[in-house]
Amino acid sequence: RSPPGAPRSDTMGELTRLLLETVPYLPPPHLKGLRCPQARVRLGTFPTPVHRWAPPRLADAGLDCYVKRDDMSGGIDLGGNKVRKLEFLLADAQAQGADCVVTIGGVQSNHARATAVAARLMGLQAHLVLRVTDR
Repeated sequence: RSPPGAPRSDTMGELTRLLLETVPYLPPPHLKGLRCPQARVRLGTFPTPVHRWAPPRLADAGLDCYVKRDDMSGGIDLGGNKVRKLEFLLADAQAQGADCVVTIGGVQSNHARATAVAARLMGLQAHLVLRVTDR
């Protein structure tokens, strides 16, 4: 049984469907004239908030500091800034008819983990090339 307040399973299915939807990408006006992606796959919830951050020394110096909270992008088992890039890369792979994706990173790479999760959710195989430190 689901805990109180947890989304019902049919709601989660609808959320998953909406998040994995491929949608057209409309670049902001300041990118006009650049070659931009045509589509993205929704893997997260954007835009993410910007929070004021006031560490004591910056505040004492009269400086304002703000932090973009991409860790709050949510999505499906994903979070962080990797989700933004994957939305475009996986939409491109899908448009090209790919059945798998390959990525490379360190053995504890968050990008590799996020790629594997997102690819599988989209029905793609994920192949990870993980580097380890040779001692």
